[in-house]
Amino acid sequence: MEQLGTNARDFPLQGVDTVSWLLVTRREVLEQHPDVVDRVLRGYAAAIDLLQTEPDRANTLLDLEPDWLRDKGVAWKLTLDWPVIANMESKLAWSARQLGVTPVQWPPGRYIAREPLERFRPRAVSLPAWLPAEQID
Repeated sequence: MEQLGTNARDFPLQGVDTVSWLLVTRREVLEQHPDVVDRVLRGYAAAIDLLQTEPDRANTLLDLEPDWLRDKGVAWKLTLDWPVIANMESKLAWSARQLGVTPVQWPPGRYIAREPLERFRPRAVSLPAWLPAEQID
């Protein structure tokens, strides 16, 4: 910035990288306890709503430093979409490289269940055209 002066441009890292948190369970839980799965999704949705609408209260409840959540510029969302899948694929490939193994082409449809989130919040699921719904178990 000092060397370029007025020709320099500052691109904040906020929003450049994404982190996806995945809810993981066994298929039996999805099939045998859909009410529990729905409660977990409702809990996440309520937590995200609190983080977005009352960050000061969320900071207090989480016992964080004042304004910690506000200063991070995090966009919280509960979705199953292309960025989630792409992020998973890139993280799996990175992990494989770190372990010195060949990355496996994983079929997302075998490991991702769209029905619970689709049942709870249908508009939160937007998968790419190359990943037809019938491939998702």
